[in-house]
Amino acid sequence: MKKLILASICLLSCNVHSADFPSEQEIKKEMDKVKNQTFKKSDWEMAQEKARKQIEILKSVEARPNNFPNINVQKPNGINLDDIAARYKRKAENKKNVDGILAFASLSMPKDALNKLVTDVTKAGGVVVFRGFKDGNYMEMAKAISQIGVKSANIQINPNAFKQYRVDSVPAIVLVKPRAEENLDEEGCVLPENHSKITGDISLEYALEQMEKKETAELSQIAKRYLTFLKGANQ
Repeated sequence: MKKLILASICLLSCNVHSADFPSEQEIKKEMDKVKNQTFKKSDWEMAQEKARKQIEILKSVEARPNNFPNINVQKPNGINLDDIAARYKRKAENKKNVDGILAFASLSMPKDALNKLVTDVTKAGGVVVFRGFKDGNYMEMAKAISQIGVKSANIQINPNAFKQYRVDSVPAIVLVKPRAEENLDEEGCVLPENHSKITGDISLEYALEQMEKKETAELSQIAKRYLTFLKGANQ
C-alpha cells in the first residue's frame, strides 16, 4: 500500500512539473526574445522626449484662415494734376526770385584751383557750371568730379548758361540778380545791368569783394551777403 501511494505521489509530481514549467531550452529561447525586445532606459527616455517635442510642434502650428498680421492699407489718393502743376509753377517762380552765384569752370583747370573754386562756391551757396560732360559721357564726368577731392559740390552742366552770360574763358564768377534770365537781349544773353562778371584766376572771395565795391547798389548788396556766407563758412 505504501509503495502504491509513493508511486502515485511521484507520478503526480512529475505530471505537474512537465505540465506547468517549460524546459530549460524553452526558457532560454523566451529570454532571448525578451532581451531583443527590451529598450535601454536612455533609449526609452530619448524616444519619449522626441515624441513630446513633436506634439508641441503640432500644437503650435494651426491652420487658420487669413493667418496674416493686420495691416492698415490706405487707398491711394486721387492724383490731382492741377495741384502738381501749381507746385511746379511755385517752384519755378521761387527759383526766378532768387539771386545767385555762378562759377563757370572746366576740368582743364589745375586741380588745386578747381578744388578751391568748387569748395568756396559750394560754401557760399552758389553753383559751379560746366559746359558739358567729359568726353560726352556722364560716368566719365562723375568720375572726374570725384577726383577733384571735394566733400560736396553744387555742380551743373549747362552749355546754354555759357552763352547767356557770354562766358568765353574760365574761371569766371558771375553774380546774378533775381529774374535776370527773364530779360534777354536779341542774342539771348542776360542784360549787363542784371549781372556782374569777373573772369580770371582769382578767388571767389576776391571777386565778391570787387563786386561789392564797384557794382550798383543792388548787386553790391548781393555780393556783400554772399561774402558774409563765405567768410562765415570758413571760420
